[in-house]
Amino acid sequence: MNTHNETYDVVVVGGSHDGLSAALILGWARCKVLVVDADEPRNASAGRSRGFGCLA
Repeated sequence: MNTHNETYDVVVVGGSHDGLSAALILGWARCKVLVVDADEPRNASAGRSRGFGCLA
């Protein structure tokens, strides 16, 4: 856990497919992004995704 005072442009709550996709695209737009996730899987992974090409 980071204890430093940080400033972010965007905070994404949830590291599921949609949250990570949003964070990835915001990162490409040069936004400073923080992703917060409970690390509790809720569904099966998607077989295919736009925007994740090299990460999937």
